[in-house]
Amino acid sequence: MLAWLSTPIIGAILKPIIGGFLTAQKQKLDAIGSHEAVAADLAKKSFDLDMKEAEVNASIVIAEQGNWVTRSIRPVLGLAAGILTWKILVWDLALGEWTQGRTDKLSDQAFWLLTTIVIAYMGGRSAEKIAEKISGIWKR
Repeated sequence: MLAWLSTPIIGAILKPIIGGFLTAQKQKLDAIGSHEAVAADLAKKSFDLDMKEAEVNASIVIAEQGNWVTRSIRPVLGLAAGILTWKILVWDLALGEWTQGRTDKLSDQAFWLLTTIVIAYMGGRSAEKIAEKISGIWKR
């Protein structure tokens, strides 16, 4: 009989305490959920900004390639390197006995500039092809 009387009394005391505890837990979980929603929203905005920046950079490259001055730098450097290489290999070395061709020794800066241009010109497209194949593996 004592147990029957004490159950409503204990229930009346514990119900607001347990209800308050459960409400606090629900609010805490809702706050965590809203924090995760804010973090996800910020991540999406950051991604969108990165994509917009990539689009702007691509449009700059396209605009620069539309101008004949910026478009012609690479071919002009390649032509100069080609003429110098042809003169050294053909005129001086291959035909040197008949032409008496002599080219002064290149300075270190000129040698490395020539080397860089030749490597960039000859190896650039090869590197692009290799990169395309590697990226194709990851796209699958």
